[in-house]
Amino acid sequence: MNKKYLATLLTCTTLTLTTLTSITSDTKAQTNSPKNTIFVGIVRNDAGFLYRFSGGEAISAGQAKWDTCPQNTILVGRDFQSNGFWLCASPDIANKGTFYFGNVVKDRGYHWEVSNGKAKPVGDVKWDTCWEGTLRGRRFDSNGFWVCQP
Repeated sequence: MNKKYLATLLTCTTLTLTTLTSITSDTKAQTNSPKNTIFVGIVRNDAGFLYRFSGGEAISAGQAKWDTCPQNTILVGRDFQSNGFWLCASPDIANKGTFYFGNVVKDRGYHWEVSNGKAKPVGDVKWDTCWEGTLRGRRFDSNGFWVCQP
């Protein structure tokens, strides 16, 4: 092999590794970022359970005390009752507007406007209804929920 070919091959390999390292670093930064984070606490028969969103899926974070938000999130709003909920979000999105929350209890969906620490009931709806904003995620279950982010 000639030296010119080897030099070109080495340069291409170095550029490829640099690009891959950059992509990997960017992906890790986005995945571990505390920004754009939403947690949902649901209450079923007076017991609280917390979920966090990973992509569009709600992942269980276990049992939780009512109205408790994880570190680096703030309370967006709540409905305190036996089959209620609370919504927590990172500060970068918590005050950006009204969240819409679908609370499903025994296969029936109830729609809520959630903002400024309060939740206002706005009626019965079908799954994944977002009057405004974007569907952020859901827990598709007969006692599930969905969240629309402003």
